Amino acid sequence: MAEYVGYYRVSTKRQGKSGLGLESQKDKIQQFLKEDDVLVKEYIEIGSGMNNERQVLHDCIKFCKKNNYTLLIHKLDRFSRRVSFISRIMEENIKFIVTESPNSTPFQLHLYSIISEEERRRISLNTKQSLKMSKLRGVELGKHGKYVLSKLNKKESRIFSKTLKSIIQKLRKQGESISGVSRYLNDNGYKTYRDKQFYPKTVSNIISYF
Repeated sequence: MAEYVGYYRVSTKRQGKSGLGLESQKDKIQQFLKEDDVLVKEYIEIGSGMNNERQVLHDCIKFCKKNNYTLLIHKLDRFSRRVSFISRIMEENIKFIVTESPNSTPFQLHLYSIISEEERRRISLNTKQSLKMSKLRGVELGKHGKYVLSKLNKKESRIFSKTLKSIIQKLRKQGESISGVSRYLNDNGYKTYRDKQFYPKTVSNIISYF
């Protein structure tokens, strides 16, 4: 018998109230548990994965550490999107399992967090650099700025869409409808380029970039 603590995170209050992504996270953790396992306590939080100063997360980790419980999370990005935070948790020997990939080694989890943070950093950097170059060329970020930002956002959306290509194509080959794909992405905690939920139109736009 093993004793666990569940941690679930959604990004917005709207998702928290509607259950978008939350019920899926709970279901995945329940599926991971064996017959004799015990889920001692569950923590639910609303907040960004880039913010590590989350009170509920802090309380959850403290509780696990004090009682030597293993923390369960469905996806690594539900825990944190920062490499430094994941590294610190590992260095403090706080036990946690990502149920999406329960057999991942500490090295693999560290690598996943690096890739996730680098992707976010690169998108942010490209945005800032493009805006800076536009200003140097004399483009005012007013009326003309909207046009510049529109082109920039479209470019970054294309880059982001590639990260979802394999999973969307797989679902479509299985006969899933556009609406079904959007529900699957929402239920499994995925977020759009603007960190929002998916709609059929969103999925259609992403597919057009493939």
